[in-house]
Amino acid sequence: MQGLILGGLILGVRVDNQHFSGSVYDVFRPFPFLIAISVLAGYVVLGAGWLHLKETNTLRVFAERVLRLATPIFVVLAALACVVAESVQPGIQAVWKANGTFLTVICAMFLAASAALMWAIGRRPDVRPFALGLVLFALGIAGLAIAIFPDVVPFRITLWAAASSTLSHVFLLIGAVIVTPLVLAYSAFAYRVFRGKTPENGWGI
Repeated sequence: MQGLILGGLILGVRVDNQHFSGSVYDVFRPFPFLIAISVLAGYVVLGAGWLHLKETNTLRVFAERVLRLATPIFVVLAALACVVAESVQPGIQAVWKANGTFLTVICAMFLAASAALMWAIGRRPDVRPFALGLVLFALGIAGLAIAIFPDVVPFRITLWAAASSTLSHVFLLIGAVIVTPLVLAYSAFAYRVFRGKTPENGWGI
């Protein structure tokens, strides 16, 4: 669903007088499906990278096989999505003309990180495939940010036009200042408790 929504936003949202005039079914088109499959393949790479880091024996071997299969598929789908996006969305063409150098560097880094991930499969340290999977996602998000910023609805409505009142922002900021440290502390505690390889008999033994 994340991929469908992202693809639908890139493809274009029907807006009349600053109001949404399309349908929720607009995402069920070929390009959003391509983005959805690409995102799903990326998540498979991340999941297999996590198993590569945390598991041993049978699951570790399974993670290696999945990484060797899913990583090239993810790279091909991501590249295809970029090419198709430029052909179906004129705004993407304009972005490439204006920021071609930055986007080319991001693409080169994406390919280099993919090659490094393939090389790291089955090697020490075990964290490399997962870390490189995160790098792939970070590069994809960076490219997307360059493509759509400062729009909140790509090529339709800017962040500034859609912004709520200053009071609303202050209210959300206060909530974030209180909640974010708690979430980070809990997450850090959970990762510390379950650090290292998963025991063969599970964590409950």
